[in-house]
Amino acid sequence: LAALPHAARFLAETLPRVAAHAAALAADLRPLGRVEHQGTPFLTLRVGDARALSAELLAGGVRVRDCASYGEPDLIRVSTRLPGENRVLVRELHTRLAVGGRHG
Repeated sequence: LAALPHAARFLAETLPRVAAHAAALAADLRPLGRVEHQGTPFLTLRVGDARALSAELLAGGVRVRDCASYGEPDLIRVSTRLPGENRVLVRELHTRLAVGGRHG
């Protein structure tokens, strides 16, 4: 951090903001299914056919990661974005998933 004199201030301002955005995103995703959020900028959501849903979202310009390579084919992993981008993600997921339902 000594080599980057503004790094400490940047981190002090940014990390709490990212944590708040992640907590808000987790709350917005909970009506769609089980959300795992451990305080990091990444969250997982159980969706059913994660690979198909990920492909549909990507075709619509929204990027998520399916967790099939981790042995969890019914999970997607999302990363915290800016609030407007989080709203797009949540809207697209609501469009494709019935409340409490699963894809596929």
